[in-house]
Amino acid sequence: VIIIGFFFLFQTGFIDQFTGGYRRITLNTAPADHYLYLINTSETYSARWLKKVRKPNDLIQADNMANLRLQSFGDSNSNNSKVFPLSMKKDAFVYLIKVNVVDNMAFLQYQNQTIKYTYPTDFLNSNKNLIYSSQGSRIYR
Repeated sequence: VIIIGFFFLFQTGFIDQFTGGYRRITLNTAPADHYLYLINTSETYSARWLKKVRKPNDLIQADNMANLRLQSFGDSNSNNSKVFPLSMKKDAFVYLIKVNVVDNMAFLQYQNQTIKYTYPTDFLNSNKNLIYSSQGSRIYR
């Protein structure tokens, strides 16, 4: 029983917390970030809707978190994960998820770090057309 207990402690990363071993996502993810990985039903519907209405060569822009939904439910991938006003393409679709819409946060992966910044929603409202809107997702073109 003791051997099984030690095996369990090593496999879960519990011992690594004290010895400086590898960090485990199950033990080291900040509590505030867990909600980012929860998928809202409206996000899945909007990704599927975008898959139906877009042509294969149409560009899609979405931040890193929204891109995960596009890959999972829209069978597509964002062509550009930078959603800065200067990087917005005029004819591209822009896909937003709940955290973009409600919390006005965007995410960019840079050198294995996730960078949070304010989503340029005002820019989108001024320069793009809102073509899809639900409680937890928006699509602009």
